Amino acid sequence: MNIWGYKLTIIGICAPHESKGATVKDEFFAYLNEEIVKSGSVRQLVIMVDMNGRTGRKTGDTVVGNFGEDRVNNNSERLIELCTKTSLKIWNVFFNHKDIHKYTWVQHTKNLKSITDYITTK
Repeated sequence: MNIWGYKLTIIGICAPHESKGATVKDEFFAYLNEEIVKSGSVRQLVIMVDMNGRTGRKTGDTVVGNFGEDRVNNNSERLIELCTKTSLKIWNVFFNHKDIHKYTWVQHTKNLKSITDYITTK
């Protein structure tokens, strides 16, 4: 789409659950990479992804900020690798938020919470 003279591509996608096998995840990330490449370098790109993952936190990194969770899982390792390769940034872990705005998955009965949804852009 074109908005005020900017060429914009928005991708909304849901990653396979963490328990899925490597083949399913490989196919998903290959497809996502193809779509990123298709968008080209002159378009603005926004990817909204339900990652079923945890990106962790890093200081001084260009992809992951220091306001994520303590843990990293396989889905997020794959997302970080893809973002590094395609010059994308996972924005919502670069800003400090109140917990109520930070966590996108909560299970109150077991007191579990996680950031599983991410916004990435060039």
